[in-house]
Amino acid sequence: MMWIKKINLMDKIVFIVGTLQRNRYLKSIQQGFELTIPLLIVSSIILLLLNFPYIPYQIWMRNTFDIKDRDIYQIVNAVWVINCISFVMGISYILAESFNQASLVGMSRYRSFLSMIISVTAYLIFIVSDRNMVYGDGFQRFPADVFIAVITALIASRIFVALSSIRPLEKDLHADMSNPVLSRVYATIMPAVTTLLIFVILRFLRSYIDLKNLGGFFSHIYNNFHRGSVPSSLGDAFRYVLLESIYWLFGIDGTMILNDINGSRLALSGLPHYNFFTIAPNEFIFSRTFFAHFVYIGGEGALFGLVLAYWWLRIRTDYDRTIQMATVPVFFNISKLLLYGLPIIANPIFILPFLIAPMLTLFISYMAFSFGLVAPISTSVSWYTPVIISGYLSTDSLSGAILQVVNLLVSMFVYAPFLVLSRQIRDHEYQQGHKELLEFSMNRYVVEESFLNIRTDVVGAAARILSADLRVALRAGQFFLMYQPKINFLERKVMGVEALIRWKHPVYGFISPAVIISIAEENDLLDELSHWVITESVRQIAEWRSQGLLDVHVGVNLSAREINSPYLADFILNTLEFYNVDPHQLEIEIVETVELTVNSLVQQQLLRLVEMGVTLAIDDFGVGHGSAIYLKNFDISTLKVDRAISEEAHRDHRVAAIFNGIMSICNDLKVTMVIEHVETEEQLQYLVQRGGNIFQGYFFSKPLLSEDLFTYVQSVEADRSLLTKTLVSEELRALVDAGERG
Repeated sequence: MMWIKKINLMDKIVFIVGTLQRNRYLKSIQQGFELTIPLLIVSSIILLLLNFPYIPYQIWMRNTFDIKDRDIYQIVNAVWVINCISFVMGISYILAESFNQASLVGMSRYRSFLSMIISVTAYLIFIVSDRNMVYGDGFQRFPADVFIAVITALIASRIFVALSSIRPLEKDLHADMSNPVLSRVYATIMPAVTTLLIFVILRFLRSYIDLKNLGGFFSHIYNNFHRGSVPSSLGDAFRYVLLESIYWLFGIDGTMILNDINGSRLALSGLPHYNFFTIAPNEFIFSRTFFAHFVYIGGEGALFGLVLAYWWLRIRTDYDRTIQMATVPVFFNISKLLLYGLPIIANPIFILPFLIAPMLTLFISYMAFSFGLVAPISTSVSWYTPVIISGYLSTDSLSGAILQVVNLLVSMFVYAPFLVLSRQIRDHEYQQGHKELLEFSMNRYVVEESFLNIRTDVVGAAARILSADLRVALRAGQFFLMYQPKINFLERKVMGVEALIRWKHPVYGFISPAVIISIAEENDLLDELSHWVITESVRQIAEWRSQGLLDVHVGVNLSAREINSPYLADFILNTLEFYNVDPHQLEIEIVETVELTVNSLVQQQLLRLVEMGVTLAIDDFGVGHGSAIYLKNFDISTLKVDRAISEEAHRDHRVAAIFNGIMSICNDLKVTMVIEHVETEEQLQYLVQRGGNIFQGYFFSKPLLSEDLFTYVQSVEADRSLLTKTLVSEELRALVDAGERG
C-alpha cells in the first residue's frame, strides 16, 4: 500500500505547486518576464559578443571599434537598465490584464496600457532617479534592480487598477467627448496622479532614512549572517552559496552583493600559484574561479543541469522553447535567459533544485580538491569561458574538466525530477480545466473576446497548454478532417457532407472542435486554420472525383471573424481553380458564434462567391448572432437548425413553435432547411411529420474519414434502403414510401 501513499503525496505536491503557479501575482511576474524574452536574447548575445573569452578576438574587437573596458561596462549596464524597465512594463501589463478579463467595455480596454505607463514612471521616480545618466559615468547597475522592478510593478499596477475602479475618482470630464480614447485617458487622471504621488513620497522617505543603495541593505544581512567573514571553510561556503541562491530567487543579484563584500579576498585567491586551501592552518580559502566554474556550472543555480535534463528526457513542458534558446548561452555561463525567461524567479517548481544543485556541486568540488583528486586551480579564467574548457584551463589539467563533467551530471539528475514534475503539473492543470474550457468554447458567442491565455484559473492553464501545442500541430500536419453526411430522408440519398476538423493530441486525446476554434482565435491562428480546412476540403473533393464520386457537396464552417478577412474570397476561388473543382460543390457555413459585421467588404466578398457558384449556409441557426440580418443581406441557400431546437422540439411545445417558425421562414424564402443532431427515431419521426426532410446526425452516420465516407456514399447509392433498414415505426416507413412515390 506504500505506492498508493506515494501517489497521493505526488498528487498533493502537484496540486499545491499548481495552485501557487496560478496565483495572480506570481503568474503576472512569470508572464511579465516571459514577455521580455526577445530582449533577454539580445542581452545574452551582447554579453557574449562583448565578453567572448578568446584573446585574439578581444584584441581585434577593441582595436577595430576602439572599445575600452569602460565602454563595455557602460553598454552592459545600459542594456541591464532597459531590461529592468521592460520587466516593469511586462509585469504591470499582465497584472492589469488579469483584472480586465471579466470586463470588456469602458476603462478596461485602456487600463492595461495606462497601468504599464504609470508603473514605469513610478519605477523611474523610485529607483532610476539614483542613476547619473547624463553626467558622470552613465548607467549604473545595482544588485536589487530586478527585485525593485518586480515590487514596483506589482504595487503601482495594483494601486492604479484599484483606484481606477473607484467610481468617485472617475470624474465626468469625458461626458461630452466623442473621442473614446481621450475620454478614457481623462478618466484616469486622478488614479494616475494618486499612484505616482505615493511613489514620490516613498522616494523622499528613502532619502530621509539615507537608504540610497538598496543593495547595501542586503549586504548588511550577509555581514550579520556571517559575522563579516569570507568563506574559509565548507560551512561558510555552504552559507555563501545558499544565501546567494536565495537572493536570486527574489530577483536580487546575489553575485554582485557577495562579490562586493568578499571581492578582494576572492580575487587574491584567484592569483596564479596562490595556495587556495591554506592561508593559515586549517583554513580553507575559495576563489572566484572555484565558484564560477566548479559550483555554478552554466551560471547561477548550476542551470546547465536543467538544460542537460531537458535534452536527456525530451519531455514536453511549458519551457521547451526557452530552454532550447538558452542552450548555447549557458555553455558560456550566461543564464539570464533561464533566470528571467523561464523564469526561475517566482517559479515554485524550480526553487528546490535551484538551491540544491549548487550545494551538491560545491560539496563534490570541495572533496575533489581536498583529497587531491583534481589538480589545484592555478589560473584565474573569465566567467564566460565555456564549460569543460574552463575546467582544463583553470587547473591546467584534464582532471578539472572531468570534475566539471561530474558536476554537470549531478546537477542534471537534480533538475530532472522537477522537469517531470512540471509536466505532471501541466497535465493536471489541463485535466482540471479542459471541461470548463469546452463549456466556455461551446458558449463563446456570448462574449466578443475571450482573454483565455491571461486567465489565472485552470481554464487559462488549459488554454495556454493547448495554445503552445496548437501552433506545433498546425505546422506539423497533425490536424485532419472527418465528414458527416447530410441525408435527404424521403429520397433516401446523400445530399452532401460537412467537413469537421479533428485534432488528436498526442497526450490529451481528441480536442473538441469548439475548443480548437477558441484557441485559434485567441492566438491569431484562425485565418491559417481556416485556410488549411478550405484547402483540404477542396483537395478531398478533387480526390473523390478522381475515384468516381462526381457530385459531392462539402460544407466548410467559417466564423464571422474568418469571413471578415479581406482576402477570403480570393483564397477560396484560387483554391477551387487550383484543384479544378466546381464552385457549386463548396458551401460556406457561417458559424454564428460572433456577429458578422455587415459592411460593404463582406457583402462584396460573399456576393462574389455566390456569383461564382459557391453556396452560403447559416450554421446553428436560432441560437447565435444576427440570423435575420444574414437572411436579409446575403443570398443564403441553407439554414442549419441548431441542436438546441432539433433535440427539444418533440418534447417542448415552445421549442416546437420556434421550429415551426423556422420551417415557415425556409418555405417562404425558398431556403433549404438542414436539421442537425438527429440521433433518435422518435426525434426523426416528429421532425419528418412537421415537414423536415434533410437531416444530419448520428442516427444516420457519425463523422467519417474520407475513405469511409467514400464507401458509405457508394453503399447508399447501391442500396438506398440502407438508410431506413433500422426504422421500427411503421408510420415513418410509410412516410418514406410516400415520399418516393411522390
